[in-house]
Amino acid sequence: TFATGIISVLGQANLAQTKSSKSFQEGVELFEKKKYNLAYQYFDQYIAKAEEEEFAKPSSEIAKAVYYKAVSAKMNNSSIAEKLLMDFIEEYAGTAGVYPAFYHLGDLYFQKNNYKDAIKYYALTEAESLTKEEKEELAFNYAFSHFSLKNFREAYNKFAPLTNHTDSKNYNDAVYYSGLSAYYLEKYDDAIKQFYKLENSTKYKNVVPYYIASILSLKKQYPEMIAYLEPIIESNKNLRYGNEIKKLLGNAYFEQKNFTSAEKYLSQSIPSLNKVNQEDYYQLGYVYYKNGQYKKAIEQLKKLTTLDNEMVQSAMYILGQCYTKIDDKASAKAAFQQ
Repeated sequence: TFATGIISVLGQANLAQTKSSKSFQEGVELFEKKKYNLAYQYFDQYIAKAEEEEFAKPSSEIAKAVYYKAVSAKMNNSSIAEKLLMDFIEEYAGTAGVYPAFYHLGDLYFQKNNYKDAIKYYALTEAESLTKEEKEELAFNYAFSHFSLKNFREAYNKFAPLTNHTDSKNYNDAVYYSGLSAYYLEKYDDAIKQFYKLENSTKYKNVVPYYIASILSLKKQYPEMIAYLEPIIESNKNLRYGNEIKKLLGNAYFEQKNFTSAEKYLSQSIPSLNKVNQEDYYQLGYVYYKNGQYKKAIEQLKKLTTLDNEMVQSAMYILGQCYTKIDDKASAKAAFQQ
C-alpha cells in the first residue's frame, strides 16, 4: 500500500542517517586521538553523503564536520587546508563556530612565517572558544608574531602576562622574548630581570649572559659585570657570542683601570670579532702601552691614523710615546705631529 511504501522509504532514510551519523562520530573519535589523516576521510565521506541524501541532517552536525575536516587537513599539513578553513569561515560567518577556525587559519600562517596574516586572524579569535593548549599557543604565537615583525612594544605587552605562567610549556621562550622585547625598547631593568630567570635554562643559559653583560655595561655597573661574568667564562665553554662577552669584560676592566685583566680579555676577543671599531683598537693599544708592550701597542694604534677626533689625537700621543720607548725617534716625531 501507499502507507507501507512511505514507511519503507522512511525506514531506509533513517538507516542511512544512522550510518552517516556513526561515520561522523567515528571521525570525531579519530580526531581526538590525533589520527588526522583518517579523521579527514571520515568527515569527507560524511559531508559527501549529507550532500547527496534527501533527508535533512542537523545543520550543527554538518557545520562541525566541515570544521573538523578543515582542521584535520591543517593538522595533516595538507595543501588544501587554507582553502577549507577560508570556505568554512565564509559559509558560517557570524556564528560562534568561526572563532576556533580563525585561530587555526592564523596558526597556519604562523607556521609559514607569514606573521602579518597570522596576526590578522589571531586578532579575530575568541580565546574562550579554544582548548587550554590552544589558548597557550595562541597567546605565545600572537606575541611572537609581533616580535618577528619588530613590533616590540606590542610584543612586550603580550609576552608580559605569559612570564607569570611557570607551568606553561612556552614559559622559558616567553621569558626570553619578553626580555628581548624589553631590551630593544631600552627597558633594561625589566629585560635583565627576565634574563636572570633563564640562567639555569637548558635552552637559554648559553645565550642570556651576553644580554645581561650588555645591560650591565650600558648601565656602567662594571664591578657587578665583572663579578657576574668571570665565573661564567671560566665554567661555560659553550657561550653564545663568546668573543663579544670577553670584549665586554675587557671593557669593564679597562674602565676599572685594571689593565692586566683588560689585556687578557681584549687581546683574546678583538682579533676574532667580525666587526671591530676604532675604540676597540684604541683600548687594546692603550692597555698594551700601559703594560709596557710597546710594539703591540704601536700595531693597534697605527690603525687609527686615518681619522681626526679627540680619541685619535690621544692615540697619536700614546703612539709617539711608544715609538720613543723603542728608540724610534723619527716615527715618534711623526706621531706627535699628527
